[in-house]
Amino acid sequence: MKIYNSPSIGVICSTQNEIPLPFLNLAFELGQFLSQKGFKIKIADHNSGMVQQLCEGVFSKNGNMNFMSTPYEKNRTTELIQKSDLFIILPGGYEVLEKLITLINYNKETNPPKPIVVLDYMNYFSPFLNWLEDIANINAIQKPSESFCIARMISDLEKILT
Repeated sequence: MKIYNSPSIGVICSTQNEIPLPFLNLAFELGQFLSQKGFKIKIADHNSGMVQQLCEGVFSKNGNMNFMSTPYEKNRTTELIQKSDLFIILPGGYEVLEKLITLINYNKETNPPKPIVVLDYMNYFSPFLNWLEDIANINAIQKPSESFCIARMISDLEKILT
């Protein structure tokens, strides 16, 4: 994976307020980790749920965070894609999955593709990832490993990003 000197990392995660505490803690710890490593964090969504915890983690370490300024959701996602060097996908719902698919499709048309890391914390994405493997095995899509890499914990991210 090509890592830049101080890359801008687009983080995509849930904005729901009723997220279980382990996922909120993950977002906070990720914000702290990325800030300590000097990454610039970019967010497309509003400040609630896991996004709020990510922000609090970033700010607790005096990190660099930017929200996309475009008023419409679809345009914010486009702006996030354009202004980020790589992406980390955290647990979330339909919007998170939609953005992941958007990123995969964007990378099909872009050279070089922008790295995507799915953080499968507590096996959150495992059923979805297994389904992707199943449909790749019948040649309906390319293998997921060709589209993104998987981390299970923040310590895995450190190995991927450095």
